[in-house]
Amino acid sequence: MLYLNVPYEEKNEAKSMYARWDKDKKKWYVTNPKFYFRFAKWIEGESVARNKVYIAVSAKICWKCKRETPVYTFAVKNKDLIDITGRETNIEEFTGYDVALIPINRNLPEGIKRYLVQHTNCKDKFSKTTQTTYFANTCIQCDALQGANYVYDEVDSSFGRMYSTESNQIRYIEFKLKNDIAIDYQVGESVISPPVKLFSEKNVTQSNVELFE
Repeated sequence: MLYLNVPYEEKNEAKSMYARWDKDKKKWYVTNPKFYFRFAKWIEGESVARNKVYIAVSAKICWKCKRETPVYTFAVKNKDLIDITGRETNIEEFTGYDVALIPINRNLPEGIKRYLVQHTNCKDKFSKTTQTTYFANTCIQCDALQGANYVYDEVDSSFGRMYSTESNQIRYIEFKLKNDIAIDYQVGESVISPPVKLFSEKNVTQSNVELFE
């Protein structure tokens, strides 16, 4: 089940497409993942996550204090992703990755961001490089911002590794989903060949938190 963001003036259109009305939440929703793409204009994201999502945990050396600090990102196994825009059906084969690692400076599910704020050193931080404030990893030792490019984008960054032999350095915190949720991630924005495996069930711990919209 996926909740939609339908403006009041478009409710009749949603109803005509067989969306259903939740009188308690006062929101429209749909139940068949096969046809989610038909409701794309009311879905705030390019993909939809089902079943489970994760916070991925790795480490890096802080550029400022030169000590190790944990860093975090949002993650979804590709088998639990539904591509709304490109409608790829075998996302793992298409991207070469078994898991999508999504930077935390994007629009995160509220429960994921709340968990990061409560349990990690992630916070809104001003970047002198970009002259903007965004939600970011910061050093647990000196509180210095760990720039998104150095955490995610570089080949040797914490979540930019290209080799499956290093995937055991990434740990995962699991969150079960009560309903499907829209994700700020476009399938195919990161593609690799040959394919690698970044996800390992042995590196998963449970959060005992169920997310929902």
